[in-house]
Amino acid sequence: MTFFFKRKPVVVAAVVKKPEISIARVAHMKARAEIKREDADTTGELRRTRQTFENNRLI
Repeated sequence: MTFFFKRKPVVVAAVVKKPEISIARVAHMKARAEIKREDADTTGELRRTRQTFENNRLI
């Protein structure tokens, strides 16, 4: 399944053991983890890489 966060597809390939944890929740947690990683990235390397990726996709 593919969910879209900030125009970016996040592919969820998670084995959900507990039925109360829905796939959408897992996707949400993944997206938050990624945002946290970008915030903790002081050099801006991840953000630059993503910007380049999005620019290449627009061309």
